[in-house]
Amino acid sequence: MGVAGGQWPAAVEVFTDHSPLATEMTNFIHASVAVLAGNAVYLLLLPHLPPAARHVPLRVDLGLVIDFWLCLVFFGIIKTVSGRRRSQRSQSGKDLK
Repeated sequence: MGVAGGQWPAAVEVFTDHSPLATEMTNFIHASVAVLAGNAVYLLLLPHLPPAARHVPLRVDLGLVIDFWLCLVFFGIIKTVSGRRRSQRSQSGKDLK
């Protein structure tokens, strides 16, 4: 369908194909969501963590490692779900042809 006249704006078309710009933007969004989710979980866990596992600003410590690990886990989950959705879409597209 699209907008009036049946055509999408050029900017939308750039992000709907598999161009390098679309891939980079997708990776950026996935990474941003993973960092936000990982940091949110770390902040929710912070009161329950032992003092040694709490991050001290401007230091590399166990708290920073835990925060990074949580972000990495969320990034892996997001990429796994995204990959499965992509493969399901490509399978359904093959079924239609």
